[in-house]
Amino acid sequence: MADKALDSHPHHVDFLREWDVYPSVTSQQRERRREWLRSEMQRIEREGIAPLFAALTAPLSMQVDECVGVLDESRRSVWLRLVEGAEPPDTDPQGQLLPSDLRGKVLRAKLGNVNGDGMSGTVRATIIGSRRPLYRTMDITAEPRSMSLSDAVLVLRQWGYRVRQSEFYHRGERMQSRWLVVQVREDGSPFAPQASTGAADSARTDAAKGRR
Repeated sequence: MADKALDSHPHHVDFLREWDVYPSVTSQQRERRREWLRSEMQRIEREGIAPLFAALTAPLSMQVDECVGVLDESRRSVWLRLVEGAEPPDTDPQGQLLPSDLRGKVLRAKLGNVNGDGMSGTVRATIIGSRRPLYRTMDITAEPRSMSLSDAVLVLRQWGYRVRQSEFYHRGERMQSRWLVVQVREDGSPFAPQASTGAADSARTDAAKGRR
């Protein structure tokens, strides 16, 4: 059975059509566009689209930045998990094998350098020589995990379902999927609305009446 959360990460998100109607030259124009973006992000979430996924797949980099900024205003945590049936790499970002009990179950995603944004060759060599990790990482599993918006952006840009245009890359002699992680609600349910049993039964009843 397909992962229901994939429905909230569609191939195309229909939003930001009126972008050119909202210029951002003056402060008043920027606030007007910000209000419109808030309403757009709320609309697509109501329609069952994972909001951070939508923000990261906006057509223009400026649109991505502004949509992420709108989401950041709420200070809400973001919940991510592996796609059902995903096959994550069996190594960490440094290429080290994960413990055997974690392989195939855990995606160890890179969040940045342990030494901040920069790392000289000497520092890097020292860290490697001492067998310490080079990178800050986060483990993503089948269970939804709460994280900050900034960390979620880093994870989804690397591993988000349909965030990158090309799904696979060469990893040694095999092809590795990048589409491994989805955004879900706090309770673990997908953003895409699920038809209730009652609604489905009602639809079948109405259909049956129509055939009489």
